[in-house]
Formats: sequence, structure tokens, C-alpha cells
Amino acid sequence: MSSSKQSTAAATAKINATNVEIAGVWMPCEYIQNRSGCVRVIMLADIELDEPANGAIWDKSVEAAATRFFDRVGLCRKLAVRLPIPGRAIEQCPFQQFLKRDLYSRAA
Repeated sequence: MSSSKQSTAAATAKINATNVEIAGVWMPCEYIQNRSGCVRVIMLADIELDEPANGAIWDKSVEAAATRFFDRVGLCRKLAVRLPIPGRAIEQCPFQQFLKRDLYSRAA
């Protein structure tokens, strides 16, 4: 008996995308959601962290999952972020790259 495998197109269709605000900037975020509504971030600010699926931690909100993910990123990693521009929707703001440690100095 063979187990059925999900096609790549079907798996990709279940990945959700949004922008989340962390440290005063907006970051692109991709996440998956389970049947009970809990979420797990799989990509934040163009960074993917390898995490085994069987040991994954699920959070109640995208913001909580993104914050957990952000905390695991090293200080010397470059992040793709959007800085808010008055009068523009965040989706219309261009992406910029910052080191994580520089985001902390901007927020202070």
C-alpha cells in the first residue's frame, strides 16, 4: 500500500503570506496554519530557518510566531524589511536590507 503524496502546487497553495511589524519595521512573512488555527512561520524577512516538522512549535497568532522566529535570527543577519512611509500603505513601501542589530539601534 503506498501513501499518497501531496503535489507541490497543493502544498504551496496552503502557504499564507502577510507583513508583520517587529522592531518598528514591517517584514514579509510566510506561514502555515493547522486545522485548529495555530500558525508556524516558515519564512520571515527572506530568511528560512530549518526546523523539523515533528518538533515544530505552533503559536496562536502570526505575530507571536513571527516574534519567536525573529528572536532566533542572529544579530549579524541581513533582513529584508519595509520602513513605513507616511501616506502610503505598507505594501507600497520598497524593501530595504538591514542587519538585525541595526534594527535594535533604530528602535532605541
